[in-house]
Amino acid sequence: MDLPSNPATTRIRQIIINAEQPDNAGLFSLWFDLEGLEADELSEKARIAAAQSCVRLLLDAYADTLNPRHWRLQCLDQIYRPLMTLKRLVKTKQQQIEFQQLMQELRVISHFFQTHL
Repeated sequence: MDLPSNPATTRIRQIIINAEQPDNAGLFSLWFDLEGLEADELSEKARIAAAQSCVRLLLDAYADTLNPRHWRLQCLDQIYRPLMTLKRLVKTKQQQIEFQQLMQELRVISHFFQTHL
């Protein structure tokens, strides 16, 4: 699902995934604020997709061994925010299954990449 986005949000996503400003932890708060503002205008299904997109972006940044260690850990530390949003939004059995699969993916990836930190 393509999510509506503004150029600022798209740019912050690029900065986070590529660790372009690894000493700027404030980017996460700015990004989550922008995502939240956009999500208010979306349907519940689209908000779920937006939260999943945030989780996946943070997982991808964490799993990228070329990113600085402290940035990868910061991504892992921040992942709870979109996860908690997602947890609040899931209602159907299928959504709960998908949420549990995402949590399992997080556990596997974080465990696997712990050795690369």
